[in-house]
Amino acid sequence: MSAMMDDPMLDSSDSFDGEIEQIEIKTNPDLINATFEKYIVAEKNAPLFKGVLPTKIKIVKPTNEQTSRQELKLFTLVQPLVLDLYNSSGDFYSFYYIGTDNCLWNVQYNAYSKSYSKPTKITFDHPYQEMHSDDHALPWSMKFVSDEVVVVADGLGRMVLAETGNRKKSTQWKVLESYHLLKNGTQLVCGSSLKTLQPFIISDTRDGTGGIFDVVITTVMKKMACGSAVKRAEGAVATHIYWINFVQTTVPGNHRVYIVDGNFEFCTLNKYFNELIVVSTHHPRVIYCSGKPTEVKPDEALPPAAYTWSQTSEKVTVEFDLRLSRGDEALPTDVEVEFKPKQLSVKYKGNVLLEGELFDEVKVEECKFELGRIIGTLKLTLPKANEVRFTELIPTDSRGRQVIIEDGRDALNNPTINVANPDQLEDIDTPDEHDHHIITWNSSTVTKMANLSHHQILYTAQNAVNEPIGIAFRNEVDAVFFAFDNATPRHVYTIDAFGYIQASKTNRRFTVASPDGNYGAIVDDRNHAFVYIGSASPSPGSTLQNTRTKKIANVAVQHVVSLATVDEDYASLKRDQSLVAAIATNKILFIATDWAIFAVHVV
Repeated sequence: MSAMMDDPMLDSSDSFDGEIEQIEIKTNPDLINATFEKYIVAEKNAPLFKGVLPTKIKIVKPTNEQTSRQELKLFTLVQPLVLDLYNSSGDFYSFYYIGTDNCLWNVQYNAYSKSYSKPTKITFDHPYQEMHSDDHALPWSMKFVSDEVVVVADGLGRMVLAETGNRKKSTQWKVLESYHLLKNGTQLVCGSSLKTLQPFIISDTRDGTGGIFDVVITTVMKKMACGSAVKRAEGAVATHIYWINFVQTTVPGNHRVYIVDGNFEFCTLNKYFNELIVVSTHHPRVIYCSGKPTEVKPDEALPPAAYTWSQTSEKVTVEFDLRLSRGDEALPTDVEVEFKPKQLSVKYKGNVLLEGELFDEVKVEECKFELGRIIGTLKLTLPKANEVRFTELIPTDSRGRQVIIEDGRDALNNPTINVANPDQLEDIDTPDEHDHHIITWNSSTVTKMANLSHHQILYTAQNAVNEPIGIAFRNEVDAVFFAFDNATPRHVYTIDAFGYIQASKTNRRFTVASPDGNYGAIVDDRNHAFVYIGSASPSPGSTLQNTRTKKIANVAVQHVVSLATVDEDYASLKRDQSLVAAIATNKILFIATDWAIFAVHVV
């Protein structure tokens, strides 16, 4: 049973009480191959088999407005083709997708016979069969809660909970309950609605058995205009995370809503679904608790800001409102500012406005301040000595608020997740400018935190049913994958040189890896898939020798898959060549266009 059922009511002291355990992200030296040399292209192509779909996969792409905001991240967190992990194992794989006919379809692949089943339409009287386009729509999303229960969101603000029966046999799903989320709302409301709703995606689910389970949904909300310092500091939009506990299968029980300012990567529930794990640049805050009669407003949850600060890769800017009385004027002689490489002191009329040790060094000789004498503002410019993202201005001073500079490039600069970036949203091969944190919450308080300042995120993956989503970082040239199945992230596997390889693929659209870590794959936006198999030898009995060191090289196999060279339909240009999905299993890499699924037998 979820711990949320027994949570005390939220009060103003809930947010950051108690000590926060600092977690280190440690690699296991036994899982790092220090002798690895290189990948060589396999002599034979990996076998590939195609299944043509009777109805095209429905694809939702972001609007121009969405690409400039945090919604872009949500597009990368879901795929239009869903693998049913509960009913996929060994040689059998079951996929679901929404077609352009707005119906739900199932297609299955038998790896033993190397054949696809005839796609089957699921009888599912969901309220989205008249799905329409919307400027603020998100992709549809689906998560299987158990082997007989599923939640489906339409990307327009509505969700259904359905009973599937035995999905290996049943094609009739029964809707148990419908829900919707109102614009700027905090509660998931029962019933269907045609009102203006708040689009969201389903991020995670966890089955507690006995009709008790948890669902996490995520959305991005535009904030209402407000002139307060707090609102200005939070930025124009923020990610909202809803953690809902269901009891008796369909009854929404306790739930909380978290707000995340700044760059958000993803969230997941821990193994025991009593803590929420968030990867973002800023602490989440609880803004709603179902156990409390009234909502906790962000302005009430935080004290007024004594100052605001913002940053770029080159400099930090700090601003103070001197709060002059009517007719008063600020004079340069009233201001005392002392700049040191890692120290800052700011006084006004002898009163300390800010003082302490900076997060990182600044260039003292280039630091300056500007005084708005009449309007009563004081602005400091601090050029950075190093290209370091400040997570805090002065770690010992919590009175300020960071102003989030809205920039669509923030999401583009983060190679994320094992899913698609939209067509116009290729990942950019520059280091992540943001210092992310792994932040673990119980129902209302931060319990653990890890600084990911020097860990570039490569992809995430949920490798087993009812398990947390894991995350892969770049470790020097390698990719190292961590699972959240213990109190601290655990290093599970390493893919040799995969971090370096990913950075070299400028047209990549998907980064995926098999659950056992035996191979990683990078898939282009069109035509190509590059598969790197760490556990296979180049060819039986062969060896390679390093010409400089004379040592026997430790090498592995690379497969290059070109759909245009192996499939006439794809090469004909009569169909859309965009690749819209990529899913890695232990034996097979599945890649899809909107009209076909291709199975690449890797192992």
